[in-house]
Amino acid sequence: MNISTLEEQIHLAEEILSKNNQTLDKNDRFKIASFNSFKEHLNNLRKQLHDLQLRREKEILEVRFIGEKACNGSLPLMLHATLSKGLAESLITLSTKVRTPKKHADFVNQSDLDLRLANIVSGSTKFIISLEIQPDLFGWSLSQNTLSYWFSFFQSLDNPETNQEIFSIMGNKGIASIKSMLSALKSNNLDFEINWDSHHNQKHYWMGNTKKIDKALNFLNELVIQEPLECEISGIIQNLDRSGKITLVNENKKIYRIRLEKTVLSEIEKLRINQFVTLKVIKNISTHPTFDKVIESYDFINII
Repeated sequence: MNISTLEEQIHLAEEILSKNNQTLDKNDRFKIASFNSFKEHLNNLRKQLHDLQLRREKEILEVRFIGEKACNGSLPLMLHATLSKGLAESLITLSTKVRTPKKHADFVNQSDLDLRLANIVSGSTKFIISLEIQPDLFGWSLSQNTLSYWFSFFQSLDNPETNQEIFSIMGNKGIASIKSMLSALKSNNLDFEINWDSHHNQKHYWMGNTKKIDKALNFLNELVIQEPLECEISGIIQNLDRSGKITLVNENKKIYRIRLEKTVLSEIEKLRINQFVTLKVIKNISTHPTFDKVIESYDFINII
């Protein structure tokens, strides 16, 4: 069984367990035994996923630079340093927000995301970057989730209206690192190609030629991301999506979609559909002249 199939089975089992838990009669010993048996089945699925992730060991990110200054597997040393810094800082800064939402997602020690230059392919300027998977007990991997968001960011540069929330997830510091790298590519007439074959057997790819890099820089220069705010929101739970979102509706019928990660699954299991709750969240606000509205997004911190 592959990782993608296991994750689908785990997601389905979590949904079933959540629904059964809401109607569980704690005085019915047969139903409790059946519920506990299914819970054990879910734990076994999670263990299988964890074991599969351990066998995969690493994620491999390929980064290729194309142009006159990138030939025969070499780059000018200062340019190499600038491009490597932009790559590393954008990934590591993003990983801090993926792991735990913060008001200030700053550059952190590299050990949080084991990011290594594993090889430079002979005959071309292609960097092979490895990331340790290091799954938790649920099979959740920081490196895999960071790479997923990172590629979503680049793909959204082509069509920003398709995923406007991704820019506040990357944050000002992560975007500054990306802009530094793209500016270096532009000034040195280099194209940029990134590739990752994910654990879901999905090929992630983005190619930045001169026109696309210029368009991306123009967009990012006009993007405004406000300082994140910690706040509390209250409402009725309309939807619990254990793959990544909680939907709340407040008394004024405003809908909140709060992003969460698998690392907070134990907190989410305390919640029920139609339950009134107050959550502590981080509110992110971004604006751009091409957006038809102010973009608000929310990251889950904890239940009040």
